[in-house]
Amino acid sequence: MAQLSDAACFAKPPDNLVLTTGNPAHSWEKWKRRFQIYLQATGASSKPGEQKVGLLLNHIGDQGIDIYYNFTFLGDRPDTTAIVADEASRPRLPAEDRKDYDLVIRKFDEQFTRRDPQLMLREKFWLHLHREPGQPFNSWVNTVCERAGECKFPANFMEQAIRDKITFECREDSAKLKLYDMGGNLTVEKAIQVLSLREATSHELKESKTSTIDAVYVPRHQAGRRQGFRPSTPRHDERPPPKKDMGGIGFSACKYCNTTHAWGKKNCPAANHKCEKCKIKGHFSAVCRKTRVGQIDVEPEGTPKFIGVVGQRKSNNMTTHMQDDDSGWHINLLAGDEELSWCIDTDLCTSVCDA
Repeated sequence: MAQLSDAACFAKPPDNLVLTTGNPAHSWEKWKRRFQIYLQATGASSKPGEQKVGLLLNHIGDQGIDIYYNFTFLGDRPDTTAIVADEASRPRLPAEDRKDYDLVIRKFDEQFTRRDPQLMLREKFWLHLHREPGQPFNSWVNTVCERAGECKFPANFMEQAIRDKITFECREDSAKLKLYDMGGNLTVEKAIQVLSLREATSHELKESKTSTIDAVYVPRHQAGRRQGFRPSTPRHDERPPPKKDMGGIGFSACKYCNTTHAWGKKNCPAANHKCEKCKIKGHFSAVCRKTRVGQIDVEPEGTPKFIGVVGQRKSNNMTTHMQDDDSGWHINLLAGDEELSWCIDTDLCTSVCDA
């Protein structure tokens, strides 16, 4: 027991048996192989059957334990397969023992091979098995190989099924055409090699295009400039003192009064002056930057307006318009061989129409 305990500390036991996904028969076969490897690694292969059954139930999980306790273990019974002269001489079979490891393994085999849905699993393999978005290529290949093993393809067709599935699910037309060009020389190893290399190259190219720059050098004179940024203009009392003249004597002229004075709003003679041009307080009209809007003179209400009257006259059986007191609104012009009187546009601002 000491040797078994020491080896069990280093041997990795198999995970619990999971029967909710995939083919239960295939899942059981995989778990059984791993459990047999665990027994060999721990030296428990030569131990009594009762101990091995205990290890099996300890690692198989809740689903396997439920199946085990639903098994029917027969008692002492006659051997119906034996050929005898009379029933009195028929041999009897011993009772089945729950602690018999080989018997328990056979009952698990019978449980999972009773219904083997090969057709349903093959339909899922060819029609419903697709690569997940973002799934690595190596993980996708392992998934295809595992699902192909569940379908129990013939040994001479297993590699072809994996090769075809990987090729058909390729989403890059250029890579798929390259595989098609190989024809019958295409093996599963070549298909995996071509597609894995193409995917690695595409991934590296994408990373190189999307790489970011950690730092960007900005010159000091442009550090405060940003697109669409305009610094606000400080108020009169917040502006720094005006610069001195080139000769260093006196101050430059103030933009609000056009005179030189000490810095500060209180020292500006236009601080309390109202501009005559824009009516805003704080500067003289001589330095006002506001654009004066032209004044529109409006005639007072009730001012009389002259309205010319356009009458009618008949000339040569034709009706023409004229003004009674001003013949200058008409002009005689030739229309072909006939002279006609034409009314000139008066461009009046007020028009009166006879109702």
